Amino acid sequence: ENEGQPKKQDAEKDFCVKVKPDFVLKERASCLTPLEATPPSTEDERSRGNRDDGNNRRNKKNKGQNKKRPRDAKISYADKICHAILKGEECPFGADKCKYSHDLKCILASRPDDIKEVDKCPIYELHGYCSFGVMCRVGNCHINKVTGVNLERPEGRVEGVKPVMNFLRKEVQQQLRKKKYPFQCKRHYEKKQ
Repeated sequence: ENEGQPKKQDAEKDFCVKVKPDFVLKERASCLTPLEATPPSTEDERSRGNRDDGNNRRNKKNKGQNKKRPRDAKISYADKICHAILKGEECPFGADKCKYSHDLKCILASRPDDIKEVDKCPIYELHGYCSFGVMCRVGNCHINKVTGVNLERPEGRVEGVKPVMNFLRKEVQQQLRKKKYPFQCKRHYEKKQ
C-alpha cells in the first residue's frame, strides 16, 4: 500500500538486539517477583492493549524511571501485630473485628533475630520501658520469650528524661522552605556592634 514507508515487520527486525545464547537466562532470578502476565498473542489484542479506553487501567503504559522495578509482596494485615496489643493495652476494636493479629506467640515465632551489633535496647536503657515491645529488633533484654510480654525495669519507668531530638519548630521549617529564614549568627552580629 505505502511503498515509501517500510513495513512494520521490517522495522521491528531493524530494532531487534541479537544476544548470544550463552547469555540468555533459562529461569527468572529467585530474588525477583514472578512476571504478571504474558503479552497478548494476536495483533488485534496487541493493538487493543496499546489504546487507552479510560475504563481499563491495566492497559495504561507505565511511565517513569521505576516502571520495570519489581514490586515487593504486600504483607497482609493478619501478619502484623495490633498496636494496642503491642503497647499492652486492650484492643478498642476487639479481637474478632480488628484486622491485625492479636496472637503474640505467633508473632514471636515469626519475629526476625535481634541485631547482634547492638548489645541492649537503648530506649529500654534510657526510659526503663521500650515502646516497640515485641517488634523491637534488640529486645532480648526486655521481652519475655515465653509469653511475649514487654517487660519494665524493676525500678520502674524513668520519667522526665529528655531524649536528644533534632527537630525544628514549625515556623522555622516554613521559613526555610520559603527561603525567608534569617541566617544570622548571634556571635557574629554581637562582634560587629
